[in-house]
Amino acid sequence: MDRQRFTFVFILLAFVSLIAPSAGAQDTARAAPSNDSFAGAKPIIIGKEYTVSNILEATVEGGQPLANCGIGTTLYYSVWYTFTLPTSATIFFSTAGSFFYYSSATSYDTRFAIYTGASLGALTQSACADDVPTQYAETTFAAQANTTYYLLVGTNLNETMLPGSTLILKSRMIVHSFDLPNYGFETALAGNDWKVTNATGDDRQCSNGSFPAYIGTCAFGFQGGPGENSRLKLSKPLPSYFLPRKGAILTLYFYYRVMGAPLGNAKIKFKVSYSDGTPTSSAIVNLTGTSPMGIYQYVSRNIMLASKAVAKVQHQVDFKSAAGVLMLDEAKAYYYAAPITRSAGPLSAPAAK
Repeated sequence: MDRQRFTFVFILLAFVSLIAPSAGAQDTARAAPSNDSFAGAKPIIIGKEYTVSNILEATVEGGQPLANCGIGTTLYYSVWYTFTLPTSATIFFSTAGSFFYYSSATSYDTRFAIYTGASLGALTQSACADDVPTQYAETTFAAQANTTYYLLVGTNLNETMLPGSTLILKSRMIVHSFDLPNYGFETALAGNDWKVTNATGDDRQCSNGSFPAYIGTCAFGFQGGPGENSRLKLSKPLPSYFLPRKGAILTLYFYYRVMGAPLGNAKIKFKVSYSDGTPTSSAIVNLTGTSPMGIYQYVSRNIMLASKAVAKVQHQVDFKSAAGVLMLDEAKAYYYAAPITRSAGPLSAPAAK
């Protein structure tokens, strides 16, 4: 081969190698989202936002159920999510922020359905949300305890989707009652739940007719006496399966009963600490001077979260009474937050592609 011809062939091969995508690049471009199938449903933490930037590669799975928001329809470009909660809760889901580019138009059109069932072919729909009355699909959903749910999220439009399309699923815990460790004192106090300091006859009372429990067979009892200076404390993080929001309300409560004689110095303290340096939020219930009661009573305080970075939630009782008995039972917590809100009126169009 003469030198001029060799040079031409070399340049041509180099040009082809530059413009041809590698096998890895082609595979990446064709890769579907990891949660494209029911078997690959992505576990979610309630309170987080999930974005699928390669939604145009999502497919319709064989045997995929219809999403019935009045009329059963196929969800195209769809993905799956899943969650299970140990106690019941009210959750808000929204596809706000999603937008899709097509060859002829842009669209917000989204829909999702929530199912229960052990396999793709045995799913039962629990809820469905279409983009009515807002232009995004949204719903408030009552989740039952210890039930596994599957969310199928996609669009009604079966048109060729273009790069730049994005699907977003937002979740928010709205109402949730969660159990604290050994909240009813039914098991012996351990290092990972309640801690008692300076106990002077202060302990659990179980199956004791003189000092009965509110629910179950056990409660905790402080015994008044000279020099009494005892503390009962439970300090735990929020459950890991949901993320709190700044401005949400955490209601902390106890059931208590005073017996024998009016109390001297006794206080119930509820606290929320934060990991980002935000000062601790607290509320105090002063039981000093409380007279004996024939039954248990309920005491609670609402604490507005000053930060979403909640580190610990604390129930604490300081007992310094020389007289009387203070019985405690059923320490629990409730969480409340508002759903996602937006101003009324039509949504603005997505930015030009």
